[in-house]
Amino acid sequence: MALYVVKTKISYGEETMIMPSTDPDTIFTELLQGLPIDIVEQAIEFKAFARSRKIKSATELLRVVLMFAGLDLTEREVAADLILTNPGLGKLSDQAVHKRLAGCQVWLKAILPKLIVREELPSFASGRRIIVVDGTAVAAPGARKASYRLHVAMDLVSLQLVSLQITDSKTGESLKHLVIEKGDVFIADRGYARREDVSFVLKAAGQVIVRYNAHNFPVCDLQGKPIEIANRLKKLRPGSPTTLAVAFQNKEGAITPVWVHVLRLSTTEAAKARGRCKRSGQRGGYTPREETLLLSEFIVILTTIEPSELSAEAVLNIYRCRWQVELLIKRWKSLLLLDRLRVRQNSPLGSVYLHGKLLYALLLDRRLRTRCGEQWARLDQQRDRTWWRLWKLIRQEMAPIITGVAYWKVTDWAAAIDALTERKNNRKLQTIPIIVIMWLQQEKLDAISIAQSQIKGTTALAA
Repeated sequence: MALYVVKTKISYGEETMIMPSTDPDTIFTELLQGLPIDIVEQAIEFKAFARSRKIKSATELLRVVLMFAGLDLTEREVAADLILTNPGLGKLSDQAVHKRLAGCQVWLKAILPKLIVREELPSFASGRRIIVVDGTAVAAPGARKASYRLHVAMDLVSLQLVSLQITDSKTGESLKHLVIEKGDVFIADRGYARREDVSFVLKAAGQVIVRYNAHNFPVCDLQGKPIEIANRLKKLRPGSPTTLAVAFQNKEGAITPVWVHVLRLSTTEAAKARGRCKRSGQRGGYTPREETLLLSEFIVILTTIEPSELSAEAVLNIYRCRWQVELLIKRWKSLLLLDRLRVRQNSPLGSVYLHGKLLYALLLDRRLRTRCGEQWARLDQQRDRTWWRLWKLIRQEMAPIITGVAYWKVTDWAAAIDALTERKNNRKLQTIPIIVIMWLQQEKLDAISIAQSQIKGTTALAA
């Protein structure tokens, strides 16, 4: 089903004024134009939308998801919004909204990866892509541990998402979750520095640049003899980077050469790094080994790319750009409140909320790129602005389109207020004690009593 905006033409002599549609769902479909999938058909296919009753279309159902997950409205507030935007809808309960949201889980899981697909941008002559990878955990309210984990991969040049997955908290961060194309270069932090991950990327004709992790990534020479990286670094001084040619042995026993680029921090920065390492150990309930403390004084980057192709200085500098994927996650959490999961542990709406929140983030990103163009944010050129303020503006532009606030009917406010009423089983709302009300009214009550007595006396005399 094609998505379009209906407009009405009104003629005044020779001039014609184009009036926007009076249907909030029709205006809402503007947000969906240009998407690589037909969301309406997908909703029917995955049985998220099976019948039209109170929620009359798949488009309106998506609006419900974005109000709940994107704009963080409660189910009761969503019900009130639907009443105000649908003349004559009548009553709608938050339980009804809950049931419709719960039925969207499979649908949202299916469409989210497809929404990442974008038009191909001009590629470099080498055909390589540099992809930065990271993950983050999200916990339900009151949960002591993470409930879900997000796995994010982003093209470092265009800052477009390449991959986005939501798993349970038991699924750890790994490069093996990724689809790899020949020539891809993956940049990741030390959590991804494992031999099986690097081997997986190499087998797919990719390359890796990762922060070195001595515990998870033992290295050796080409004959298989172990090498202690820390011993090699003790005598290094702050200054120019140093390169160590080492190797690692995979599960099959094959030995693969890799390179470790090292830069020692200044005395002041090294002392701060040691302090952070010790505090981290205290929080985790362990004492860092001396080797760990020593390595904290260095920036140690492991790569599968030969120094003749990419120098140590270039590798160290490009690794710093990994910060861009962390900034993306930070924007999701700071501006879109991604990490404030509003449902309890194991709730069926947990997955709906996270997928809906990321769907909202993708629509926001697409709208921003439509407004500003694809070129201004690329990292292969000098930039003069950041995403933060622009995201705030686009968020303000999208909110009334999603809620349909311009179409709220004053005549339906009574039903909307009724939808916001507390259930009888819920806690009673606080009121002033009746004895205090009587005390506040005492003077007035006394005056009334005197007047009533006077009337009774006058009546008795007349009789």
